Amino acid sequence: MSAWPNAAFDLCGICCGHFQMPFWSFFGGTLAGKAGVKAVFQCIFFTTVFSPKYLDQLLALMQSVGVAGACTLVGQPPCNELFKTIIDKQILKFNNPEVFKLLSGGPVKALLQAGPQSCEQLWGQLQSQVEYSQSYLCETLQAATTVGLLQESGQSYSVTEELMKGEPLPKVLFGYFVMLVMLWFVMTTIEQFAQIYAQELDEDEVDTMREEAQAARKKK
Repeated sequence: MSAWPNAAFDLCGICCGHFQMPFWSFFGGTLAGKAGVKAVFQCIFFTTVFSPKYLDQLLALMQSVGVAGACTLVGQPPCNELFKTIIDKQILKFNNPEVFKLLSGGPVKALLQAGPQSCEQLWGQLQSQVEYSQSYLCETLQAATTVGLLQESGQSYSVTEELMKGEPLPKVLFGYFVMLVMLWFVMTTIEQFAQIYAQELDEDEVDTMREEAQAARKKK
């Protein structure tokens, strides 16, 4: 739980406290997840992603061992090409966070989908709905053309095919996997609570029966 950032880790900590997990068991697991798994794999991932040499080696390895063909079975490009596309997009997001934040959804994307519009036209429809300034909007729209999310014709901007693409299949599947893991954790936690509650009821019933038996012996 601590190795992957998620809201369920707070729930995990609450459950550990409720079940009275020993401190060093909890701390040891958290330390192993954060320092041993998360930090190491983050270092490997970002070193690979931001180093063309290592990224090319990884893509070549995927192709040489035959993994690349797995994605074509579900109608996708080869896995190495798909992975390269995902990585390139993530790097663009990393370098241009404001552009992707503005166009990931919301009114700007919706207005541009309706047809080409200039920054002034967009601002006229948005100024009462947003907190940023017109200069920020115009600068961000211009930056979006450099990363291929918008195209400019004259002074008007329109969406590109890249902006309208959905999330890649591996990313969608991974999101569902994380959601299933969290759901499984919640269900098993509820089951543990139910078992503890049932055990407490059983113990109370046994105590009551024992007291009744002792009371009956005294009467005899």
